[in-house]
Amino acid sequence: MRRRAWWSVVVFATALSAGCGAEDATEEAWESEVRGAAHAFVLRSEGSVREGPNAFDLEIEPIDGSALDPAATVSVVVHMRAMTHSEQEVEVRHVEAGSFSVGDVIFAMPGTWDLEISVEEGASVDRATFELDVP
Repeated sequence: MRRRAWWSVVVFATALSAGCGAEDATEEAWESEVRGAAHAFVLRSEGSVREGPNAFDLEIEPIDGSALDPAATVSVVVHMRAMTHSEQEVEVRHVEAGSFSVGDVIFAMPGTWDLEISVEEGASVDRATFELDVP
């Protein structure tokens, strides 16, 4: 009887520990495209979008086929629709022509979040909003 109880504990502990450890390495990448008035915006992540810190790659391309002005200013603001006080501006780093890295996007809780992207080229400003459902 004692031996069966001991094996039950071993089996239970093994099953419990199987759920712990590293995150699932097979997370699916996420990608979405939104068209503004003058630009196409593509936002992607290597893994699934989740609560906590996230990082994204951003591509911006003028719809008319021209190159994005190297002097263009890109900004990203993140907020949760249900919580008006949750707005945060996020650092955007230029990678190469039309490509940017958006890091440290922190989704503090599950729900619907908006990433509002603005690109300013000279006197014109174009915007796109990505809606993300964070589980």
